[in-house]
Amino acid sequence: MYLWKNDGSTSLLCAGTDMRIRNWNLTQPFRSYIVCRGPADDDILTARYQPKIIDGVEVTIEEYHKRKHTSSPPATTTATISTNSSTASTATTTTTEIKTTKSSANIPSAHTDTVTSMQLVMSKERTPYLITVSCDAVVKIWK
Repeated sequence: MYLWKNDGSTSLLCAGTDMRIRNWNLTQPFRSYIVCRGPADDDILTARYQPKIIDGVEVTIEEYHKRKHTSSPPATTTATISTNSSTASTATTTTTEIKTTKSSANIPSAHTDTVTSMQLVMSKERTPYLITVSCDAVVKIWK
């Protein structure tokens, strides 16, 4: 867990066995959100947060709802690889296009096991980076 202040609000970053990383906004609970979903999460569901008083204590409730609009297909990125080879009098250039999507990259965006540790660090330019560590032996840096 990590408690931090940003733009006048206090937030608690936390993660656990569900492999989700959450930002609980303690000042304005409805502005809480999931930083990173778990690997088995359904893209159709979205989380909403609302304050509720239970036995005189204000708590924040996380509820899941179906999205009204389905998300667009994953963005396609194009990488171009150029190879130059030259002999005594000729030059040949070969260009190959490689197209990948998020789903074909084989790099999961989420941790695949329990998140065990996290730390928020600031760059020299005051950009916050969240570093997470998991039992899947992966360290991730989130911008």
